[in-house]
Amino acid sequence: MTEQIEEKEFRKRLFVAVHAGAGFHSQDKASEYKKLCRKACLKAMSVLSKKESAVKAVTAAVSALEDSELSNAGRGSSLTMTGSVECDACVMEGTTSLFGAVGCLSGVLNPVKVAGRLLEMQQQPSLSLGRIPPSVLAGEGAREWAKQQVFSCDQHSKLVTDKSRRLYLKYKRKVEQAENQKNTKKARYSDKEMLGSQENDITICAQDSDQHSTAAHSTPRDSHTNSGNTPIDKNKHIKILTKYLSPEAETTPRKDVQILDSPKTCTPRKTAPNNDRNKGELELSSAVTADRTLVQDTVGALCVDWEGHVSAAVSSGGIWLKQPGRLGPAAMFGAACWAQDAEKNHPGVAVIASGCGEHLMRTLLAKTCADCMLSAEGTSEGLNVCFQKHFLESRLLKGVESRQAGAVAIRMTSTEQGIPEIDICWGHTTDSMAVGYMSGDSHTPKTVISRLSKGCHPGRSFAMAGDFFSSPDS
Repeated sequence: MTEQIEEKEFRKRLFVAVHAGAGFHSQDKASEYKKLCRKACLKAMSVLSKKESAVKAVTAAVSALEDSELSNAGRGSSLTMTGSVECDACVMEGTTSLFGAVGCLSGVLNPVKVAGRLLEMQQQPSLSLGRIPPSVLAGEGAREWAKQQVFSCDQHSKLVTDKSRRLYLKYKRKVEQAENQKNTKKARYSDKEMLGSQENDITICAQDSDQHSTAAHSTPRDSHTNSGNTPIDKNKHIKILTKYLSPEAETTPRKDVQILDSPKTCTPRKTAPNNDRNKGELELSSAVTADRTLVQDTVGALCVDWEGHVSAAVSSGGIWLKQPGRLGPAAMFGAACWAQDAEKNHPGVAVIASGCGEHLMRTLLAKTCADCMLSAEGTSEGLNVCFQKHFLESRLLKGVESRQAGAVAIRMTSTEQGIPEIDICWGHTTDSMAVGYMSGDSHTPKTVISRLSKGCHPGRSFAMAGDFFSSPDS
């Protein structure tokens, strides 16, 4: 009987959450995304159940996500302009805030395992002659180090799938056509400048500017209207609801579970003014983003082990047709993941973020989210403040019209008996986000495809929801 009680108390301490990216998740593949999230959760929980560390658990969960062609990480990742796979990944543990990451790594099926090994090396005594072990390795240096650690680094053919190869050829063709049209247009204008008068030159440029602006312009939504969606009050806590997870989750919420505000609720922001750079970005990316069957964003996992330590990990194949050598947020400290153990008078927090890499890096979104949760009274308030004030309204993204990101975050406190109470929230400005999570005493993971409601504009609106786990005896 005592052993059964001890086992029950042990399992209450365990927790795992994963996401399969913030972007667009096809309704036709919703069940597949949920299945993948369940698989990743169970992989991590299997590790935690053996009293292994949270670092090993998040590595196992993200490895499962990397192995799936559904995700943009590991196998089936987006290809560079030259047709290769270059992945970024990182692992962070909350006890010492150590961080291991790899960037632009090629030929390795599970980049997160290499990042995890880098983290382990930092936990060992210093190198000879007092040298400091690296926390981040990139490119060929990362690949050579992985070889030294006995990782297989010649898996290029397995990383590139038939689907990714087909899409690469399709997108490469479209980009080449766009570049040819651009060059032809420049040549035509150059000839007219040589032959025409100064007045004609000005007229031609003005006409082109108007046409270009019209093609790239999308009508901004009035920030004071919401088409039936209730705006989130930034000065108040998110209301507690009890009906959201029923239609989307795989299981009915427990009686001790509180459900936070539904993603059916979203709030718009005022759009930033257009500029030529944004128009060019929209035009250049349209060929890729037109295929809405793809998720092009970072995947991640966070875990709490039996000792109450938290860890987080993320992995990404980057954006389609990226410049070889492009470093993404999954290799940058504080951009895509954060983990911080509970200390006296401070709760433990962990965050895994996804979305447009450059937006995550410029705002250091994961760390910013963690800081907001530590200074707020709750996870929901902290996440809301982070996305509203430090992302959608951030001056660091000045000139960016569509701000794409999502995050899963936990805030952990403990009962007098030392049993953790975990508040989990997820939010996103993207079309959708795939999330899975479970506690150690859950029979099966809960999964949800969170979506912006109809009328909310991706990149300008924010939706959030969550769950709460606590011991019934607390």
